[in-house]
Amino acid sequence: MSVRPIEKIKIFPDTDVLIPSLISKSGAAHFIVNELKVSKLTTQYSVDEMKAVVKRLKLSKKNTENIFAKGFETTKLSDSLSALAKSYEGYLLDKYDSHILAGAVVGKADFLLTYNLKHFKSDVIRKDFKLIVMCPGDFMQFIRSNYEV
Repeated sequence: MSVRPIEKIKIFPDTDVLIPSLISKSGAAHFIVNELKVSKLTTQYSVDEMKAVVKRLKLSKKNTENIFAKGFETTKLSDSLSALAKSYEGYLLDKYDSHILAGAVVGKADFLLTYNLKHFKSDVIRKDFKLIVMCPGDFMQFIRSNYEV
């Protein structure tokens, strides 16, 4: 089996992965967001969600801007949040994650990274969208097993 160059791997990190990368300078979330040379995707909905969480937690706004300046590609979602919730309801246990799944699907991500695995119907998502949902630690294990990082 040939392995694609690491730069060609597309990931969509959930907000629950981005926030820990702001708080801690160690761990899988920080390494993936700040140092790993994979293609990172987001949406405007995710950026807005991130800003709201940063404000609520009183974290640095500058650090948030720095995250998205590190090579994130913004996937455009034309549907409203309520329309996305309806479109993806069979794939989620939490409708508020619909924009995360939609961004990963529309952006053609290979991996959706989240700590909220229980919110996603991973087997159906993998079957229907060829998208793997996993936590950052498992993703790092996959990367280290297949690439030199």
